[in-house]
Amino acid sequence: MKQTYHSNSTTNVRLRCEINKSNLSHHALSVRYGVSEKTISKWKNRIVFTDKSSKPDTIHYALSKLDMLIAIELRALTWWSLDEITEAINSTAPERIRSAVYRTFVRENINKVPEKEKEKAKKFKEPNEESSRIPLKNKDE
Repeated sequence: MKQTYHSNSTTNVRLRCEINKSNLSHHALSVRYGVSEKTISKWKNRIVFTDKSSKPDTIHYALSKLDMLIAIELRALTWWSLDEITEAINSTAPERIRSAVYRTFVRENINKVPEKEKEKAKKFKEPNEESSRIPLKNKDE
């Protein structure tokens, strides 16, 4: 896998490995590679030369696991709108968790209604020909 470096990064995996295996002093290496002695010391003491992940060990969500599961099931079964599901989950302060519900939908890839479910998700059905006719009464009756 190709290593992606930060735009301000001054060393790469090859240089870090060279620094680690070198017998030169910290000062000589810092002058040679144009980095601080602190950076040289850091890479001399490391075993792995790739960058560490910046992803947190545990991700904290605004919704509880139960709320997330309820939101996912409601969306998958009914294809209600975001606001309707948010209100169903937390009717006391829906504005507080609306974005959390949306992020859950995006994470589960259910933020957009599929083509085959569009009819189910419509709020107002198109009137058919029979239901749109209004029976008129005769004046004679």
